[in-house]
Amino acid sequence: MTILRKLGNTPKNGRVILAVSLFCLICFLLMVFLKNDFLAINAYINTWSASIQNTSLTLAATIIHCIFDTPAMVVICLLIVLFLFYKKHKYDGLFLAGTMLGDLIILTIVKIVIHSARPLNGIIDLKDFSFPSGHVMSATVLLGILAYFVWQHWKSQKIKAITTNIFFALVDLIVGFSRVYLNVHWLSDVLAGYLLGLFWVLFSIWVFQYFQRNSAIMIDYK
Repeated sequence: MTILRKLGNTPKNGRVILAVSLFCLICFLLMVFLKNDFLAINAYINTWSASIQNTSLTLAATIIHCIFDTPAMVVICLLIVLFLFYKKHKYDGLFLAGTMLGDLIILTIVKIVIHSARPLNGIIDLKDFSFPSGHVMSATVLLGILAYFVWQHWKSQKIKAITTNIFFALVDLIVGFSRVYLNVHWLSDVLAGYLLGLFWVLFSIWVFQYFQRNSAIMIDYK
């Protein structure tokens, strides 16, 4: 989340954002091509996660699964968009809605193209494909956008640091851990979800800021 310190709306910072987003995309593509190299570590983490499972952790991980599942995420995003419109931040609301819709489209296409099977010992029975983790990617995108809004609109540096570097980043890491803990994803799925999510949220921010600087229809953006 430290890159959020550089998300001011200037061409120079825009180039930094674009460069980092493309770097994340390249790393994701490398993971796709080298996916078989993760078989050993995937198997090890899968076995380890099964060994630490207990009732309390399973309940917590299942709740996290439900919160960041697609139906719940749609509701959460709609509520945030409505709140942003109510607060007169309509372009922020449209940006959030468009980015999350793109997240869903990208995720669906990538899962179908890569066609990767889930672990067979998952606590929750899921039928779709495994790579990358949709929960992790969507959480990364949503939390990344919210962190961006915090850095753009809040004045307190302390609140910005606590919100982005501790709260949002910690929640994102917990979501990733929960996917491995439930054995519904391999470790490589989770890592790929982070990379693809970071690519998409940073690329979306770059596009959003580009139109803020160059489009007359956003001249009244607050």
